[in-house]
Amino acid sequence: MNTGRTLKAWLVAGMALMAFGEAAPARDALLVVSESGLCGINGRTAFSEPAVRRALPGFDVRAEEREGEGGFYSVFIATDNGRDIVTLYGAETVVRADVAGTDAATDGGARIGDSFRTVYAGATERYCEPGMEVFSGRAVCLAPGSEQIALIFAGEATGPDDALPPGDELGGWRLEMIIWNAEF
Repeated sequence: MNTGRTLKAWLVAGMALMAFGEAAPARDALLVVSESGLCGINGRTAFSEPAVRRALPGFDVRAEEREGEGGFYSVFIATDNGRDIVTLYGAETVVRADVAGTDAATDGGARIGDSFRTVYAGATERYCEPGMEVFSGRAVCLAPGSEQIALIFAGEATGPDDALPPGDELGGWRLEMIIWNAEF
């Protein structure tokens, strides 16, 4: 697999859908994102409010219409105490989950709020690129050992938004979103 080309194609496809410390063990997180999906949500989960409610018990779920380059599309947003935690994209089935809740982690242990340096400590490979459009000024990276999970890091940068910051600067950036994509 050409990881760089695949991630770039995934990001471009994802943009069409959008107009818009220490790593703790994943088992301690309320929301765990794995290669197969998020909690009870995977690429076979119906893109419907009842299916999303069953998969994410305890969350309030609402549907929204958003406008993107290709017109309008629907999303489901799971909230907790009035905060948007998970945004789901799809058509007949769920194809993508954006997770921004502070109690979320990958099954590899990367948690929202972790530093880039912590997430990639000991990783032999990593692939990152500068974010585009809504992710401009951020780093978009594949999670260690993953082909389905992207990690969005943000922080202070001294350079342009369309370039990754130097390694020492990037090392201090924090994980702000975990994205699972069934079609990655």
